[in-house]
Amino acid sequence: MFNPKSPTQLAKLRGAITSSLGEMKDFLNKRLEVYKMFVGRHYKNGTTNRVPLPLIALAVSTILRKLVSSEPQSLVTSRKSENRPSAYAFELGINRLLMDMNFGRSMQTWAFEAMMAPMGILKVALDVEQVEQFEGMDVWLGKPVADPVLFDDWVHDMSARRVDKIGFCGNRYSIVKEDALTNGLYDEEVVERIQKSDKIDDHSTQNLSNEKKSSFEDYREMIELWDIWLPDEGKIVTLSREFDDLPPLRVVDWTGPKGGPFHLLWFDEVPGNTMPLPPVSLWRDIHELANLLFNKLARQAARQKQLVTVDESSIKDGKLHVAGADGEAIVTNNPQGVKQISLGGIDQQQLGFVLQLKQLHNYFSGNTEALAGLGAQSSTVGQDELLAAAASDRVQSMQDQVDKQTSSAMRAIAQLLLRNPAADIPIIKRVGEIELPGSWNPADLEGDPEDYDIDLVPHSMRRKAPAERMGITNQLMTSLLAAIPAMQAQGMMPNMEAYVKMIARLANMPELNDLVTYAQGEMMTNENQIEQPKTTTRQYVRKSQSTKTPQGMEQDLINQLMSSGSNNQP
Repeated sequence: MFNPKSPTQLAKLRGAITSSLGEMKDFLNKRLEVYKMFVGRHYKNGTTNRVPLPLIALAVSTILRKLVSSEPQSLVTSRKSENRPSAYAFELGINRLLMDMNFGRSMQTWAFEAMMAPMGILKVALDVEQVEQFEGMDVWLGKPVADPVLFDDWVHDMSARRVDKIGFCGNRYSIVKEDALTNGLYDEEVVERIQKSDKIDDHSTQNLSNEKKSSFEDYREMIELWDIWLPDEGKIVTLSREFDDLPPLRVVDWTGPKGGPFHLLWFDEVPGNTMPLPPVSLWRDIHELANLLFNKLARQAARQKQLVTVDESSIKDGKLHVAGADGEAIVTNNPQGVKQISLGGIDQQQLGFVLQLKQLHNYFSGNTEALAGLGAQSSTVGQDELLAAAASDRVQSMQDQVDKQTSSAMRAIAQLLLRNPAADIPIIKRVGEIELPGSWNPADLEGDPEDYDIDLVPHSMRRKAPAERMGITNQLMTSLLAAIPAMQAQGMMPNMEAYVKMIARLANMPELNDLVTYAQGEMMTNENQIEQPKTTTRQYVRKSQSTKTPQGMEQDLINQLMSSGSNNQP
């Protein structure tokens, strides 16, 4: 077991952390390089090269919208029917807490880091507001927080062969020294001896906008600490940033969820290594090559020029050509003595190769053009929908991984919430169209917490556009209208009034309500119902038709360019 009072064990821990930070340096430098490619040349300290084809930014932003685009919603169920009302109130409390902590924004940073760096890190812990005594023990009271940890503030045991076998991991953070002295969470004598650090690590993404620490640190002295999680011991050790000979600021037993405070997200594991492979690593080479060649084409285009050559015996005719206005008739003795030639210009085969690289990037990134809706991919809407669905299958595994880790983080948040008996969360219960304001407290939970299952509402993190919602609504109403006889047998009818109002709201066209007059209280009866034929006959005609799509036209252009020769003309 780890003994925080043992200088030998502390020295070994500091040495292991320092060694792992050294092993991580190359990964951190590559991450910073990719960040610079993402922000481009016009960000303060972005890449120095021009990025006319922001392929990485397009892929990352497009896929990120498919992973997290709205606030996640929890789903709380209970295996015991008598606990279902309590489960519903618990669900409302969790969702309100997630909204208050801006959980969706944290999720976006978490998923973004998982694409740009080997992994994304989310720290779920208590934001301790006060410490009280309960039955002779210190009880930390506060609300759960879920904060993303940037990869340049992270360290884990690099000697392990698998992520779930690491001996330690932790994150670095800044805190006001005065707060660390007064909040009762740290050893005050150790805090007094810590000096502030003005240094920004060379591999930190903070370098993209800053060259030095903020002037705020001159206003309030900040110190940097490390929270190191030891899974085998179940402890969190807080150390100063410099890993000097100072004793730990605190050593506490972790009483939260079993897996610890850190939730890791990655997409492609590399067996035998604790560093997964970020998706952007697969796109980087094509991004760099495409922009290198496109910039070369830009320089070729800038050098291109057209000259007028004049035979020595036709100097007078040349002057007339130069001085003549557009469309003007001039008299010359020897028109063949004046010629226009073109020098330089872009290489046609090189342009074709760049377009091929663009297509390859679209292929390897999961058909991001279809996912982003960048123009029609086929000749019909139906085919476009099929292509978009097939393209989304490529990111389905990424979505599944995000959903899985989000559910785990939600369960951790719920467990920490139940530890604070003083928590009081405002909620609104809805019964039909009636809203009942109230509050939820952990004491309101009926039965054993183990009887409740907490999960992520499927697809709650993926925003549906109004047009998509209208399509789903129309499909459902079509099915309901076809099932009217069966519905009538069970005393049900489609609510056409609600349908029209919903379409008007989704289309943002309230005037659509004026097209229908509502007869309140009037019910459709069998006498005035239009009888539908019991059988129908449809005839389907299959027609083969060749149409041009943007991809087809681009491929035709590539073929033409690649088959052409050099641009230089005598």
